[in-house]
Amino acid sequence: NSIPRIQFNSNIFKQLLIQWIVLCHISFRQVEQLSFCLLLSYLSSISTSYTAIPQCLPCSGTTVCNWTMQLFLQQKQALIQLLESHYILHFSFNLWTSGNHLVLLELVAYWINKD
Repeated sequence: NSIPRIQFNSNIFKQLLIQWIVLCHISFRQVEQLSFCLLLSYLSSISTSYTAIPQCLPCSGTTVCNWTMQLFLQQKQALIQLLESHYILHFSFNLWTSGNHLVLLELVAYWINKD
């Protein structure tokens, strides 16, 4: 039983790195830390594509921030196109005050298929 080798893809690496940073609330600047670079260097040394990871590794937090914004804008545009082409979107609002004078707002979105 051998483990199948995965071909390194820099776009997938960027996407996974951004996903980890965003979902785990990691500072963009953590990619500049020596310990992070050493971890990836170690992983790349045991990989078949040992030069791919260091070449793709961002040099600064600004790079990660830019990657994150680019991916966000791409995903936002894809979602807008999906909603414009296939769905009608309706909103329902409800506003009330609780017994302890806490103001509450409820927003419900309904996606209705055009077909």
